[in-house]
Parts: sequence; C-alpha cells; structure tokens
Amino acid sequence: MAESNDEIFKRFVSGTKNILSSGAYAGTFGAIWGATLATLRNENRAFYSSAMGANFFLLGATYTTLEECIVEKVGYKSLMTAAVSGASTGGLYAGLVGGTPRGIQGALAGAALAATMHFGMGKFETWRIGKGKERLRSKYGIWDEEAEEPDLTQETKSLDIDELLPSILPKAAKISDDEIERRIKVRFEELRNENKKNEN
Repeated sequence: MAESNDEIFKRFVSGTKNILSSGAYAGTFGAIWGATLATLRNENRAFYSSAMGANFFLLGATYTTLEECIVEKVGYKSLMTAAVSGASTGGLYAGLVGGTPRGIQGALAGAALAATMHFGMGKFETWRIGKGKERLRSKYGIWDEEAEEPDLTQETKSLDIDELLPSILPKAAKISDDEIERRIKVRFEELRNENKKNEN
C-alpha cells in the first residue's frame, strides 16, 4: 500500500533529525578531542577544536545519511548496514585525502568501527531493556520469568495505590488501579517493541 504524504514527511523529518544529531554528537567528540590534542601539543586549541569538530561532524552526518538510505531500501538496521555505511564513509574521506591506498584502509577501518559500535549499542540496548523489565517486575510483581509474552491481565497483582503514592496526596490526585495497569501495559509494549527492533 502506497504511503501517504504525511507518512513520507514524518520519515523525512525523523531521518533528518538522526543525521543532524549524529553529526552533532560526532562533532562534539571531535571538538573535545581536538582541544585535548592541542593542549598536549601546546598548539592553538580553538583552531584544533573547530577543525576536528567540523571534520567529525561531516563524518557522523555522512555515515548516518548513508545508513538511512540503505535502511530505506532494506527496511531495517543491522550489523551489515552499519558496516557498509562505515566502509563507504571511511573510504570516501580517506580516499579524498590520501588516494586509493588510504581509501582502502579507511574503508576497512570505517567498517570495523561502525560494526563494533553497532554491536556495542545493541548489547547496551538489550541490557537496558532487561533492566527495565526487572524494575517493573520488582516494583509491581509482574512479568513471569518463564513466559516470553506474559499475560499482563492475569499476572498483574492488585496494586495498592496508598503504597505507591504518598498518603498526603488528596484523593483527586491519586491514580486509579485501571490507569496504573494501563500505563504498565503501555510501558511493556514499548519494551517489547524495542526488544524486537534489537533482535532485527
């Protein structure tokens, strides 16, 4: 089914935000790294910081642009999309500066770095989601260890609002059991979706 203009625009905005944020993160790292090197070498910190910040911004933005284009075609992010984007980015900039030999080295280094970062971020997300499940389980007594997709209606025990919220709050400010259960279900659905994205 064809996408509506609104959906296309939303994906465009989301992709643009990813590109700019990646460039900003990389640029910030580059600026800090440049200032550190300049300090160690007793050079002009402003020049080194701005130059390396700009270079890293371009690297980060280019990498994310390439990955967004690949993901647009294949429909998902993976170790391979990260490696291909990293190889293309590293090969492009190293090749422009040092010719073909440097371009090959840059492609290999870019692929290795991007794949390592993708793998590390995937592991971190898995850990973060696991911790989120543990917090919900310890706080509300839900999420059966043995069940991959627990039935929240059956497994959610009765929640005592007076235990969850301070008794000094007026009745009008307290949340109903149904509302708390609804919020828990929404949070679990978010965790499941994140988990599925990680597995892909």
